[in-house]
Formats: sequence, structure tokens, C-alpha cells
Amino acid sequence: MSLFQHFEDEAEHVLDLLKKAIRHEMQIYGAANPTSEALLKTVEAHLETPAPAPVEAPVAPVQAAVATPVSTEQNVA
Repeated sequence: MSLFQHFEDEAEHVLDLLKKAIRHEMQIYGAANPTSEALLKTVEAHLETPAPAPVEAPVAPVQAAVATPVSTEQNVA
């Protein structure tokens, strides 16, 4: 599993962790790191957006081969 897929699957948990980290920064330093706030907004926006439909590759049409009739007659020379 890729890193990004893992984050995608655990987005709710990542959001919870970011909120806790920002609350901690606010309590300790009186302000939150702008990068942390930007990440929080990005994850929140991602979770609010409906999941897109899966992308399916176009499938080439199947063309059946036309059978050539076989002659049952034998050429006798």
C-alpha cells in the first residue's frame, strides 16, 4: 500500500491528530503553526468533498474473427 493510499484510508484519524496538535500548539505557544493550519484545512476540505467515481480505462471493442469455410473436397492431382 502506498503512503498516500494509507493516508487516504485513515483521513479521519489524520484529521483528529491534526486538530489535537493545533490545540496543543495554541495552548503552549498561543498560536498554531501556519503549515499545521493549512494541512488541517486541506484534510477537512478533502473529507467534505464526495468521493469521485472510479476511473475505468476504456475497453476496446471485441471483434470476432469471421470463420472461413473449409472445403471438404480434396484436390487430387
